[in-house]
Amino acid sequence: MSEPGPVTHPHRGGGRTLLRAVRRLAPHRWYVLLSLLLAVAAVTTSITGPLILRQIIDSALPQRRAGQLGFLCGAMVVAGILSSLAFVAQGALVNLIGQRVVHRLRVDIYARVQDMGLGFFSSVPNTDIQARIVSDVGAISDVITFSAQGFLSAVVTLGAAIVAMLFLNWPMALVVLFLGWVLNLVNNRFALRRRVLSNDHQERVADMLQRVGEDLSLGGVILGRTLHVSRKQAEGFAALSGEVSELVYRQRLAGRTATGLAAAAFTCLPPVIYLLSGTVLAGLSVGTTVVIVLLQAYITGPIGQLMQLSGSVSESLVVFDRIFAYLDMETETPPGAGTSSTLPEAVGDIRVSGLSYTYQGEASGGLHMVDLDLPEGSTTVVVGESGSGKSTLGLLLAGLLRPDAGSIRNAAGRAMPARTACLVPQEATMFNASIAENLRIGCPAATEGQLFEVLDVVRLGETVARLPLGLDTQVGERGYQLSGGERQRVALARALLSPSPLLILDEATSAVDGSSAQILHENIRAYCGKRTLVIVAHRIPRLLPSDRIVVLRHGKVVETGQHAALYASEGEYSRMLSAQAAVTDTTVAPQPVPR
Repeated sequence: MSEPGPVTHPHRGGGRTLLRAVRRLAPHRWYVLLSLLLAVAAVTTSITGPLILRQIIDSALPQRRAGQLGFLCGAMVVAGILSSLAFVAQGALVNLIGQRVVHRLRVDIYARVQDMGLGFFSSVPNTDIQARIVSDVGAISDVITFSAQGFLSAVVTLGAAIVAMLFLNWPMALVVLFLGWVLNLVNNRFALRRRVLSNDHQERVADMLQRVGEDLSLGGVILGRTLHVSRKQAEGFAALSGEVSELVYRQRLAGRTATGLAAAAFTCLPPVIYLLSGTVLAGLSVGTTVVIVLLQAYITGPIGQLMQLSGSVSESLVVFDRIFAYLDMETETPPGAGTSSTLPEAVGDIRVSGLSYTYQGEASGGLHMVDLDLPEGSTTVVVGESGSGKSTLGLLLAGLLRPDAGSIRNAAGRAMPARTACLVPQEATMFNASIAENLRIGCPAATEGQLFEVLDVVRLGETVARLPLGLDTQVGERGYQLSGGERQRVALARALLSPSPLLILDEATSAVDGSSAQILHENIRAYCGKRTLVIVAHRIPRLLPSDRIVVLRHGKVVETGQHAALYASEGEYSRMLSAQAAVTDTTVAPQPVPR
């Protein structure tokens, strides 16, 4: 089962990616506007200080005007306090906006992945999904928050300082602006390099997460020790970790180089201003010269900050590319699958007509023009060789795959509604929680009595009751505190709690011994009552005379009917049953299920 994963083009469409990222701020535009106003207030009050200082140096201090000096000094204190308050308020607002954007991104990615077809999950490592939702979104969290705040502050500060310097001495302002333009050109070259390195870094981090998830899982540790490849696993991880460290080093070195060039250039400006003030521009007062030097810091500081932000934004565009690659994926989940919170309606008889499905890039495992009738309350056993399409039929009946052709309709002739079917696959999924929590996933309101009722059906009630913590016993990561058979039986009990009228068991007792599996099937039949039961099996269970058998071969139905007739015909079903009897040393004809 294959399906192509998301494709990311990290070196293309930077402007388009940036525009899409900015659009994420649209729902918070009023907060953004308020943040901009607070930035203007913070910078305006901040830049007032140097302008007041000019009056202090040129007038109040030389002429010893105590009243004027007190007023000007008081004004500087008030301006500083107001600037700090506005800065804090703006920071709080920008952080609020940033975290809301990040939260929405996480939720959108989660929802998009949740709606992907099953082929996606078989072709894309789970660690890649985790990296996009946790690592990638986390990486842009600080960029969104601090870059937005820094950008607003830098732009407003730069604009105000340029206006003030032009008012005081326009030639000086032009020199500083020209220097900033040259440095921006240099910075752009380094920013592109950092973006390429950032993309490589994110890919290696995803690879490292995948290796950790595989090698340090219980199965990975057992495999490493039994095949004596633990050292090789460690060496593989060390190699990946070394690549990540090298990429981070090169990425940060590129950023430091750009910052160092800017710092060296800006360090030369104050001496140049002092030299020009004492020679070419000798008419400038001491106060004006000092203020120009201070304003130069107000200009060069934001220019340097914008250069750093340019590099950070360039790197973040790589992460946005990876995030948008997931958000742009086309889903193939049937409408309403897994989303209904209402109880399923009664469906009566189920009619399968012309059902076909083909896996991309695979020649086997699909279905071709399958017709079936599933009467309400009936039991249908689907058998066939590996790759004959049995599991695919189960997935289609459960609404987990969208058929290429054909339909599955209820007695009223309508498409099957959501939550009609519950599928129990061969690989039982357990979450790292208690037995009770795992059982209640599909039926949160189930009482303790109901939990033990279904556990008794699958012959686990007494076992769980004897545990020190009973239903509160933790099953461990992927349920590894339980045996394979116990995991399957917990999954069966969980399905029995589901209100779905169609229950599909896909090799759901393969990890249970033969005699126990027979008893489980008998108990499940008795418990299901009027539920429609579909059993996908290699090991054919004991049957009732009314049970229907469907034999698949190469995705097509080659035989269908009841046991007696099919066995007597000496066709595909008869040969499979004889082979099973030879392997298990049991009688050829299955014994009737007691009622």
